Amino acid sequence: MEYLEGGRLGRITKHLRKQGHEKEMEDILYDSKNFPKLKKPEQTKYVETVMTRMDKSIGSENAEKVLIECGKQCCGKSWSNFVKDIWNQSESINDFFINLNEKEEKYNTRITYNPDKNSIVVERSKCICGFSSVPLKIE
Repeated sequence: MEYLEGGRLGRITKHLRKQGHEKEMEDILYDSKNFPKLKKPEQTKYVETVMTRMDKSIGSENAEKVLIECGKQCCGKSWSNFVKDIWNQSESINDFFINLNEKEEKYNTRITYNPDKNSIVVERSKCICGFSSVPLKIE
């Protein structure tokens, strides 16, 4: 069976394969080729349907792993430039995260830095691309 391979939905296809869920893809993405024909609100609903199917077919923990990998790829060049501008205007790493969180507040986003683990965690109440309306946490 063929599945949509490109764009944001194609990321789900890619990460399902990468994480060894090829057999389950037929149950999850059987109608994915219709996705580009849908209007934006219908696309959002479709992605939520795919997420429900993933929960059912591969379990919540595996579905979360797939979505985290997809989310890590979502930050495009414009967001990257936005963050670089804030970095260039900040006096310290603490100042950077304060400024970044102030700018991201309108998107219900919280970004934290753990210097002991050298990690950054981004938590959103929902995906801001409009692709999905479920909570998202990326580490």
